[in-house]
Amino acid sequence: MEQLAGTVNMLRHHSDSLQALRVLEFGRLQKGIYLDHAAAALYTKSQINATHMDLLSNHYGNPHSRHSSSQLATEMIERTRLRVLKFFCTSSDDYSVVFTAGCTAALKLVADSFRWTDGTTGRAPGVFCYLNDSHTSVLGMREVAAQRGASVNCVSISDVERLTADLQWRDGVSTLRHQRACKSLFAMPAQCNFSGRKYPLSWVAAVHGGALDDRRPMQQSENETQETTAPPVAGSNTYVDGTAWYVLLDASALVGTAPLDLGEHRPDYVAVSFYKMFGYPTGVGALLVRNDSQGALARTYFGGGTVQVSLASERYHTCRLGISERFEDGTIPFLEIAALRHGFDVLEGMAGGIHHISSYAFSLARYVYERLDALCHHNGAPVARIYCDTRYDNVATQGAILAFNILKETGEYEGYAEVEKMASLYNIQLRTGCFCNPGACQRHLGLTNEQVKQHFQAGHMCGDSVDVISGCPTGAVRISFGWMSTLEDGQRFLDMVRTCFVVAHSTGEMHCDKSGTNVDNPCVLRPVSPFSDSAVVADCHGVMSAKTADTSHISAPDMQENESLRLSRIFLYPVKSCGSLEVHEWKLSERGLLYDRQWMVVTDAGIVLTQKRESRLCLIKPRLDLLAGVLWLTFPDTNPLSVPLAMDHDKQEQATSAERFTGTVCRARVWGQDCGAEAGRWLSACLNRPGCRLVAHDPGSKRTHDEGRTSLSLANEAQYLIISESSISHLFDSIAMTADDARPDPDDLMERFRANLVIAGGTPFEEERWESVQIGCHSFQSLGHCTRCAVICTNQRTAEFGRQLLVTLRSLRAGKLNFGIYVRASYSSSDATSTLRVGDQVLPAYRLVVEA
Repeated sequence: MEQLAGTVNMLRHHSDSLQALRVLEFGRLQKGIYLDHAAAALYTKSQINATHMDLLSNHYGNPHSRHSSSQLATEMIERTRLRVLKFFCTSSDDYSVVFTAGCTAALKLVADSFRWTDGTTGRAPGVFCYLNDSHTSVLGMREVAAQRGASVNCVSISDVERLTADLQWRDGVSTLRHQRACKSLFAMPAQCNFSGRKYPLSWVAAVHGGALDDRRPMQQSENETQETTAPPVAGSNTYVDGTAWYVLLDASALVGTAPLDLGEHRPDYVAVSFYKMFGYPTGVGALLVRNDSQGALARTYFGGGTVQVSLASERYHTCRLGISERFEDGTIPFLEIAALRHGFDVLEGMAGGIHHISSYAFSLARYVYERLDALCHHNGAPVARIYCDTRYDNVATQGAILAFNILKETGEYEGYAEVEKMASLYNIQLRTGCFCNPGACQRHLGLTNEQVKQHFQAGHMCGDSVDVISGCPTGAVRISFGWMSTLEDGQRFLDMVRTCFVVAHSTGEMHCDKSGTNVDNPCVLRPVSPFSDSAVVADCHGVMSAKTADTSHISAPDMQENESLRLSRIFLYPVKSCGSLEVHEWKLSERGLLYDRQWMVVTDAGIVLTQKRESRLCLIKPRLDLLAGVLWLTFPDTNPLSVPLAMDHDKQEQATSAERFTGTVCRARVWGQDCGAEAGRWLSACLNRPGCRLVAHDPGSKRTHDEGRTSLSLANEAQYLIISESSISHLFDSIAMTADDARPDPDDLMERFRANLVIAGGTPFEEERWESVQIGCHSFQSLGHCTRCAVICTNQRTAEFGRQLLVTLRSLRAGKLNFGIYVRASYSSSDATSTLRVGDQVLPAYRLVVEA
């Protein structure tokens, strides 16, 4: 306890000293909590100012020229190479720096250049061996290796530990190694970007000494079955006696918060990305090549600056001799390289040096780990399952990363998308998914290869929000700390978890000893129902996160009259994410309600603006004058703006590229036409955002989407969002039980959920059981529920934000954020001009729930 108290006091003292610095250097966060340092470090204001002044004070020219500005750039680049080597505790006597576009480019460079054999003996190429917990960019190397004849083998942590155990390895690099015709490559991460585990760098010397020459069959450990470890692509257990082993170290996840001493551990190749270390610049990384290992790399392609001589009319060229000169094709990004010096200055000065960063960030991660691990529900069930191989008790084996999933009091998994949405309410930025590390993700989640394939067939793919399928998580939540993180950051994250996910007695929060708790039963993949929570998941703007369910094999009862169900309200939203317009009857078009989401607000960077980024959009209220053919937009204390409803096709034909718009909305490609400078100036003044433009969707264009996905976005393709008055009333009653004086009234709630069609009658959330529905004479097919985000927390009348509504909705829906359903109209283009009217009868067809 004394040690823990000392750690907390240290964290508190250091965090207090960071507060003023955070305001000065990271004011752009605006009290946000940034917990994604493993993805990208934060750049400081001083760093950007220093880079700015450097570029204004010095004229750096193309280093391939020979004038004074070119020479200045060349000198700067060489000094930067030495700075990089010094940071990693080595020198140009031992290593050379090849600048690349990032860590991935460095890995690809090795894959493309590694000489698996010298081609003189006729002996088969060597082996490409990689750790199961490797980043996707390492996995991609296997395809190049296999194409060039090398055997490919994926090994687990226990494999390597067994092969290197009880042996006193020394770095066996010698001239003899480079003379061997057969060359093999072992790729390993320095730190797992999924769990933060640090791998023993002693493996480098062991591999150099021949540890992987062992031909014994690899035994699976008790915790690593064949199902949880990806099998070799080729050459299972193919290890070659007498091969020359080289080691590639993917250090990108490590070096932002931990030291790497290349004087002590000497891998042949090291790949890094500098934005992982100090945030800026992006697009610059490096491959550090051990000088006596360069012979295993050979180039086929050559570009400008990499040759001594070349002929155009004959296949004749001679490459330059230096490693950097041979491998840096074309003009390297010399202005971005100039910025690296100022990033290193921050790490070594303002941040206190890499050893201090390592100790502090690890202590903060350990503090959060211990408290998160101790949280329990009222029944003693743990709140979180943390994915780790250590107990966060040693900075040498664990980095400043926590990966976890939240558990319900029943032991079921909360979806990581739900956790991310709740975190956003508290302005906490974290990452979800598998973090481009499928091997570690699969191992920690206990998923078999077959399960992963079935998840993909069910609609899940990398980067989406399909988070739980048949009770199994498809990914996790990750938080990670950097040198500018504070104790308050960790505490606010823990407060969010307690508030949103801990089910506690009224006596307060509970803790427990989980040593005997068994809630981690292996996931058993069950058939996915097309109506299960994971089959169709959409966010509040309608992005479908899984393939639309195929319901053709499910029968439903005939339409049954229900006099109590009527269409009670109709809303349309002429400008995407702006205010609503309520009507009593309205014409339908092939894309949905006529003029619904026909326009959008675009920033000066070409990004479609929504209430997620700009809540004041809701204060822009539309009015349609169909007789005059005009859309009117109003904003408080501002003269209204008029925009013609019909696009001028003559002007459209003559529009310049600057007046045309091509962009994406919810992953769907859309085309439009700029509505002019006057509309842009009006929007910019209202939103206090220079450069805004109003863009009208081109009705003659067709939107494109990712294959297998449906998108509800600009100019809906005959799709609608339906909610029921009974659901609103039920939610209002739940809110009325809270002590929040600022709770919304029923009309306010209705506006926040931004429905197109509102149904009166029936029971709360009854619409989620509809397979199809007839409204008046129009038929609609259900597409599934709408999963809500923080937009519903914005008061549509005042633009004020309050997080309680989403918290209450989650509690009401037993951990889900579902509210309303999406439907697609079933009519043909021949009756696309018909009308919906308030009072139309609603006849649903309920889906049959068949027990497996």
